[in-house]
Amino acid sequence: MNKSKQIVPRLRNESLGYAFRFKLEGSHRRSAVTTAVVATLVTMRFDGRCEFYEGEHRGDYVVGIGLRYRGKHNGIVPDYMWWQAFLGVLERECRRAKGVALDEKCCEFARIRAMRTTLVKCGAVEFQNGNVTELLEEGEEPRFMRECGKRLNEIKE
Repeated sequence: MNKSKQIVPRLRNESLGYAFRFKLEGSHRRSAVTTAVVATLVTMRFDGRCEFYEGEHRGDYVVGIGLRYRGKHNGIVPDYMWWQAFLGVLERECRRAKGVALDEKCCEFARIRAMRTTLVKCGAVEFQNGNVTELLEEGEEPRFMRECGKRLNEIKE
């Protein structure tokens, strides 16, 4: 970890994130969802900390995302309009992936506490202007960290 820059702190349990529900043609499509989420953060030029959680609900794949800005918006989490823009980009990214459908009617705000207690933590990373800059915390499922690690390596090359 690069100690020379300030890392955005963990999200508070009471902070709001967003939960997304997907219909998948096979559990192997989870990697495609992870790729779509990371690509969306890149497209949105997100700048700050991202915590990624996953799980299942009634047979569907659920992803929980917690975000916290850095810089002049340090500590603030995205608002409703930002998440709606994120949802639109994510839906386009999912259309590119075969066997992945975002269920927009079942996407909503969720407390970080709920994500931490009901979903599996996959990791936390730092983004700067849409680029992965730090891999912060590994989780129980390595898929998210692998995808972010690939993006980080692309920047270093």
